[in-house]
Amino acid sequence: MIKFKPIKIPSSFVAHNMKIANDSGSGESKLWVGSTQAENDIDSFFSFGDGYKYIISKENLRDYLLQVKIEYICQIFNKYKNASLNTWIDNYNEVEKLTTPIIEFKIVKFTDKSRYYVRSEDSIFKKILRSLILPKITDLVFIKDTDNKTISISLEINQELNPNNIIKRTIHLQKLNLIFNIVYTLIPIFHTTE
Repeated sequence: MIKFKPIKIPSSFVAHNMKIANDSGSGESKLWVGSTQAENDIDSFFSFGDGYKYIISKENLRDYLLQVKIEYICQIFNKYKNASLNTWIDNYNEVEKLTTPIIEFKIVKFTDKSRYYVRSEDSIFKKILRSLILPKITDLVFIKDTDNKTISISLEINQELNPNNIIKRTIHLQKLNLIFNIVYTLIPIFHTTE
């Protein structure tokens, strides 16, 4: 397995509702992966035209959403245009509607004068992925399996957040998540019907 360098998801890539609150852009459906100076190396990794399948797992999307649930609600690391518990529920339900555990899609290369991008017209990449990712705190990692001729996408929490705040915020996030789960579990006890 070969990993491409993690790509910190910028606000420009995500759908409008998940953008950083003060970002005025509308969102572009292409993902910057590097400089055109490294075009040959990037081409070699993505192996366009060599029969590779590009995939993402439903489990990874579900796990990612569970990891960032409290950030959707409390917006501890960033302020987003429309992140909320309702948005999280909508996104989680979209992932649950996926009918297969592994979703295949196509990506193509796009370059301009100095930047190398990948993009896809498939719904999983262009709509679902861009609608659920929280920018700046999320890394997208491409993993190449040369034996099975697949390149998979994995969403991960960015490990390079400000080191002065990451431990404090992580502990705070874990506490909030625990409190939220306890309260959410207890709600049916207090809500009775007659």
